[in-house]
Amino acid sequence: MRLLISFILLFGMSLPAYAQLQNSNWNFSFKNSLSFTGAGASTTSSQLVSLEGASSISTSSGSLLFYTDGITVWNKQHQVINNGTGLAGGTGSSTQAALIIPVGTEERWYYIFTTDEQGRPKGLNYSVVDMTADNGNGAVVTKNIQLVTPVSEKLSAVRHCNKKDFWVLTHQLGTNTFYAYVVSENGVSPAVISSTGPPIAATSAAAAGEMKFSWDGKKIAMAAGKDGVFLYNFNNATGVVSNGAAIYGNTASPYGVCFSPSSRFLYVGLLISIEPGFSVVTKLVQYDVSLPSTAAIINSMYELIRKPSTVHFGSLQLGMDMKIYMPVLPGRDMAAITQPDQAGAACNFVADAIRFPEQLFWSLPNFPADPFGPNHEIKILTQNPCISVPVNFSVDLADPATPVLWDFGDPASSQNQATTPTAAHQYTRGGTYEVRLVVYGPCENDTVYETINVTDKLADIGPDRNFCENSPVTLDIGGLAIHSYTWNNGTLGPSMTTNIPGWHWVDVRDEQGCISRDSIHLTMIPLPVVSLPASLTLCEGSSVILDAGNPGATFLWNNNSTLQTLTVTQPGVYKVKVTANDCSNETSVMIGGKKAPVFSLGPDQDICGATPVVLDPGIIEGVFLWQDGSSSTTYTTTTEGKYYLRVTNECGNRSDTVLLKRGPCEVLIPSGFTPDGNGLNDQFMIGGAYLINKMTLRIYDRAGQLVFSTNDKSKGWDGRYKGQPVPAGVYVYQLSYSLTSDERTINTKGTITLIR
Repeated sequence: MRLLISFILLFGMSLPAYAQLQNSNWNFSFKNSLSFTGAGASTTSSQLVSLEGASSISTSSGSLLFYTDGITVWNKQHQVINNGTGLAGGTGSSTQAALIIPVGTEERWYYIFTTDEQGRPKGLNYSVVDMTADNGNGAVVTKNIQLVTPVSEKLSAVRHCNKKDFWVLTHQLGTNTFYAYVVSENGVSPAVISSTGPPIAATSAAAAGEMKFSWDGKKIAMAAGKDGVFLYNFNNATGVVSNGAAIYGNTASPYGVCFSPSSRFLYVGLLISIEPGFSVVTKLVQYDVSLPSTAAIINSMYELIRKPSTVHFGSLQLGMDMKIYMPVLPGRDMAAITQPDQAGAACNFVADAIRFPEQLFWSLPNFPADPFGPNHEIKILTQNPCISVPVNFSVDLADPATPVLWDFGDPASSQNQATTPTAAHQYTRGGTYEVRLVVYGPCENDTVYETINVTDKLADIGPDRNFCENSPVTLDIGGLAIHSYTWNNGTLGPSMTTNIPGWHWVDVRDEQGCISRDSIHLTMIPLPVVSLPASLTLCEGSSVILDAGNPGATFLWNNNSTLQTLTVTQPGVYKVKVTANDCSNETSVMIGGKKAPVFSLGPDQDICGATPVVLDPGIIEGVFLWQDGSSSTTYTTTTEGKYYLRVTNECGNRSDTVLLKRGPCEVLIPSGFTPDGNGLNDQFMIGGAYLINKMTLRIYDRAGQLVFSTNDKSKGWDGRYKGQPVPAGVYVYQLSYSLTSDERTINTKGTITLIR
């Protein structure tokens, strides 16, 4: 038998498995509704108006299906479903007038059980709803099938231990007799009748009040008006009610009862409590019903809150958010017990937890207790199981005495089985194991399985690796929850960086004491050798081939070429990346541009006496060869003659000659010239110009118009102005110059005759 287990709702909280999400929507009182979603509980509205008695049902995913007050049935659109009126749930004042029971797993068939009020003749009836009728809006297809009469206003249900059917329980008015019916896909079975405990009076006051199952399905609490509060045992395999006992006497009128989610505590709302001195109050009390005797349970009563008798406490019901709710009358406030599984004041009673838009009445929706949900869950309490420490297992059981049998899937070990809810097993080898758990129950056994991976190696650095020369590699064991690390080089963190080839290892230990070592071999891959010169010279008009070597490698030049060689025709910086065996190396070469030597020794010159003449080509790079075999960058002489220079560099050679002849030793200004093109005296030239350092020459016609000017001592006037010959005649010159031997400026002027 699977006992009480928990599952996680959208709230992130545990709730008895009975709930699933079928109890997500409450409809009760004066058109009030309460919906439980992932965001909590929120108020809505409905069509139901009832002083007492209501029940709602939703799909397993939490969508409202229908609700009823025991007389009328409304669908999810808040419309009366087909044939949904005239149910036998009294006239709106039966404590538990209605209870909806789902049948099967199709979410199609539902039974509505109803009780008449105050022991009236209708008694206990059931009707059947088919939710596939009317295009999914539902219809009552069977109505008011009577089971027993008269009964009190008490109606409750609990899941059968076969995990499929339900027990529906009512109490016969004026007796100590209970009727328990099995509701299944086959219908409603004949009653199991039990008589136990004190008889209940056949009065309307005793007929009122709630009857509830504990969430583990083992106990029943019943409020019977002035007769008091009663506690019973229940066997959900046989339907037998037993061991009835009063836990509160006839000095009160109890109404609402509800067990905490663990079934340990019982909460009772006392409408009228007659205190010593005959004062009358209303109060809410807590009992610890896990205690071994009735006397101990009675003595455990703890009073949570008391109010004047003008204030009344209505039904008690457990919500999807693990709180027990209770309407406070008169008014619109719903009280809540927010921690119902805590003893005494720690259960935290809040008087005004929710304010509703409309008036609250006595009852909250009536739901079946369903302690049998999904299979038991095997909990593996040891994280990252390994062979160094035992692996701990557990299962949640409502009754710790429930027999269990563990099989750890390790038959080679000496202790492969255990029989306690919490067990441990130490595996001797790493691997995958199937763990089996059998939970023995009165109806049938529950067998569940879980796969566990046990490791003999916590650390996993990975396979052997290669790394590139000059590129350190980081070794990391991954995202394991490790307590300590020790690497072979002394590093204590989860990773280690190295550029040393060879074997490396790490020892790890986790919080549970699992220890492990893993090792790895690192191989260093040399970088490809790229042999390019640091710089090259490229002669104008030529090219050079750069070869990165390493045939079979991949190449990428900075001009996006992917060939091994690159033909260069322009100067610049050229880079290449060579990749071989997944390792890359880069280099670059600076290529400078160069031309063959370009120079001039100037025009032929005159030599004046012993004044030296310096022949300067104006360049200093290259190999110099003068006519006499000398190699200086300049040549100085006082001797007339023909002089020769050849300059050679890697891009070629150039040569030039100049004629030095004896000339005047002073600056001479001719008086005339004949520009007739015969090669004699064709230009007006300054004689002895080689003696001049700087000069300015201007020539004007007789009208004062400037016809020629120059600052170049090697140039003369050819008798033209703007490219056209000027007339023969007398012209005026102005000459300003300084000598190489004297920085003084000499100014002179005169006339010249142009003869044609």
